[in-house]
Amino acid sequence: MKRIGILMACGALTVALSACDDNRDDDGDGGITLMDSGPGEEAPGPPPTPDAGPPDSGPEDTCPPATQPAPTAAACAAETQTCIDDCIAAGGTPDAVNACAEACLDNDPNATAESNPCILCFSQAQIACATTNGCDEEWGEVVCCAQANCPDGSCLNSPTGPCVTQVQAFFGCANGTAAACQTSTDVCFPPPA
Repeated sequence: MKRIGILMACGALTVALSACDDNRDDDGDGGITLMDSGPGEEAPGPPPTPDAGPPDSGPEDTCPPATQPAPTAAACAAETQTCIDDCIAAGGTPDAVNACAEACLDNDPNATAESNPCILCFSQAQIACATTNGCDEEWGEVVCCAQANCPDGSCLNSPTGPCVTQVQAFFGCANGTAAACQTSTDVCFPPPA
């Protein structure tokens, strides 16, 4: 399906990343969670460009590459997949399709006021695919920056936050994996009946 290609190519879900646990800390708590800024909020800054941002920090790099494990179980309702498929079928500009698909994810029936497991699964799948297709250096930089500046991930959605360069570099790289990651989120939806 073209769902991932369209969403990633448009920089979709740049504010809806998943929990990350690279097991680098000593207390076992590990992860950071990059949260959605909420309905109606815009993605931070201008759309990223392929491989935007600084190169890896070189020989004295203290931020090793990081990967995200792929989700293993469906977290989204079948209705959400139908909604996204309808957005794609309706066509329109990439921004319109993107906005429609994001609304489908935001309104997944499994979402609660505290959490949206569908968005978390979708984002985790995208990050996992991107990090296994060459964006592990960029993701490592995001994780390292967040651990140093906002262990709860709160600064990662800020267009002027301390990690904006690393986040934009990751999404620039991730956009380049759209073709390889077209089906990465299929695990988030129940199998067809």
